[in-house]
Amino acid sequence: MIKEAISKAAELIGSLTSKDIGQTLVSQFANKDQNNKYACFFTTLFMYFRTLHGLKLTWEQYRDALKNAGCINEKFYIKVEANKGDTRFARLAGAGPLAYCSYAGPKIREKILELLLKGQPVPFSLNAEHFESIDGYETDDAGNITFRIDDPGGQLDTHCDGQTLEVFRLEKGVRKYSVPNSGKGRRKITRIYYFE
Repeated sequence: MIKEAISKAAELIGSLTSKDIGQTLVSQFANKDQNNKYACFFTTLFMYFRTLHGLKLTWEQYRDALKNAGCINEKFYIKVEANKGDTRFARLAGAGPLAYCSYAGPKIREKILELLLKGQPVPFSLNAEHFESIDGYETDDAGNITFRIDDPGGQLDTHCDGQTLEVFRLEKGVRKYSVPNSGKGRRKITRIYYFE
């Protein structure tokens, strides 16, 4: 089933071997906010809005605007309006309602590729512990897909295996996989986010 999904994804890509959305990486720690260690989702969405919606505010200006509008709290928890499928923080950036796709095998890979082929970065959750963004992909001669990752935090992840959805960085050509807070296993993409 996974090989079928990769094959279908490869058909979506066609003859392209790589794509770079052009998102600029922003560090959640490149500021003096005392709670910046909680700001990975906020920063991932900030990068998304700058790339797709031309958000001109600085990280700090956007943070302050959201705090003033009651969209986030001090620890960057983003408040979603109940039962509307919409978020005030997205409207402030000019985006539509928030949607997501949770891990369900091949379905999430297809959605990632669909969004990338539309020129959209793809914010995602790693086991609901950390948030990063996909900014492109590469394929090899065998049709294997590797997603390019922008990590706003300290994990330093740079890639994601298109088959397993596990994220990693390369050190001297060797994959160093991101590890969950428990210290056991490997982190993988469990949910992606987009705006309709």
